[in-house]
Amino acid sequence: MMAEDMCSEKRPAALEEAVARGESRLEDWSEVTLTTERPFEGRVFAVDVETVRLPDGSHGRRELLRHSGGAAVLPLHEDGTVTLVRQYRKVFERLMLEMPAGKLEPGEDPAECARRELGEEVGCLALDFWALGTALPSPGYCGERLWLFAALAESGGEPRPDRGEFLMRLRLPFDEVLRRAVAGEIEDAKTLLAVFYQAQRIQSTGMTSHDWIRAAFAAARQKAGEE
Repeated sequence: MMAEDMCSEKRPAALEEAVARGESRLEDWSEVTLTTERPFEGRVFAVDVETVRLPDGSHGRRELLRHSGGAAVLPLHEDGTVTLVRQYRKVFERLMLEMPAGKLEPGEDPAECARRELGEEVGCLALDFWALGTALPSPGYCGERLWLFAALAESGGEPRPDRGEFLMRLRLPFDEVLRRAVAGEIEDAKTLLAVFYQAQRIQSTGMTSHDWIRAAFAAARQKAGEE
């Protein structure tokens, strides 16, 4: 038996012991890329096929989707409503209810992308704007990172969707959107996370969603007037 094979057999046990002691290191678990091929590169994403050396010394194959990332925004209106969009998603062959979102352009700031989508998909400007967090939709194979935001949305003109983008806007009370999320009527992951993050922010104050949003608008207008 070769020395490398002996090491491969012993390493998993050593890893388990290190984990039990709380001493495992990132390099103990990392996968070393040996070869990379790119069989597909499209407008939205590329696919890499990599041969990797696994922690136990064996080899594996990884099919990885490379994506520049995206940003999404939850538009909150002063009357306590939220604007979502219905869009046909070919991969599931049906309409889905989602928050406005878009792909990051090379080097684009996620917040600027979210503001752009707010105008293009909803026709609104942001009186105030804050980050809700980030999400990795499917880290097992997809390198996309999503930046999630919420905005106090005011009318800024007519929506300007991209060519070939067909959207139906739906304006619902925030509590109704939350109910649909909890009931499983909204399945889009980014929208679920954003709604739950924003609901937690509101619930931590003990206010109703309508009162919280109305107070947020009042504070933002006062701040804008002072500046």
